[in-house]
Amino acid sequence: MEYTAEEIKSNYESLRKQYPWIKEDIIISNNIVTGMQLVRHVNVHNINRALLIDEYFDIKEGDNVIDGGAYQGEFLTYFSNKVGTTGHVFAFEPHPRCVFAANVNVNRMDNVIILPIALSSVIGLNQLYIDTDKDDGATIMSNRTRNRDGKIETIYKGMSYIWTFAIPLDYLPSLVELDNLNFIKLNVEGAEVEVLNGGKHLIEKYKPQLMIHHHDLDGKPQDVQVKKILKELNYNVKDITEHIIGGWPND
Repeated sequence: MEYTAEEIKSNYESLRKQYPWIKEDIIISNNIVTGMQLVRHVNVHNINRALLIDEYFDIKEGDNVIDGGAYQGEFLTYFSNKVGTTGHVFAFEPHPRCVFAANVNVNRMDNVIILPIALSSVIGLNQLYIDTDKDDGATIMSNRTRNRDGKIETIYKGMSYIWTFAIPLDYLPSLVELDNLNFIKLNVEGAEVEVLNGGKHLIEKYKPQLMIHHHDLDGKPQDVQVKKILKELNYNVKDITEHIIGGWPND
């Protein structure tokens, strides 16, 4: 079920009882005096995305979860409640301001580990392109595009960049103790094929459920390549929404 903004605002407390992970997100907005400002708000879009996870995936107590592209930590409360005290959430987010907001969002959540690095297919330094004009979006893919009313826009063209460290998902077990991995969410602004190519061994070993947001590069959607990789990994693939692909292991 998808809720409208008005339904969430008018039924906020009852929704909190039904879905205890719902809370106000912490976001950072620009402030001409202080340079930044922490703001609490209820993110309707992310609440509905979390309800999609409830509908299509099974995350339970004791599971380990990866949030690739955690942004400002909007899903971390949800994942933290799902996996409980015996599970862990490993959140990858390279944008410094988003990392700050994510840490505020998960304050005192001992089962959430925020890794302030990017995901890619190889280990090394990458340029991280930052959308400073809008919502602190960021990507390691300079050719990330979107189709707006039939017009192809290169989102990060001319944007500033910073250097960030990146690792493949396959490298994670060498950083943390990983006895299981049940779910991976990827929203990496066009780098989804790169990240999947860097995580094939991890995926083959643990066979997690996958929720992948796909984007455009050079005006071309990446969904066909994403599905090809998942099918090669022996996954059942389904379009959950226009821009989200679900994957479930066949064995």
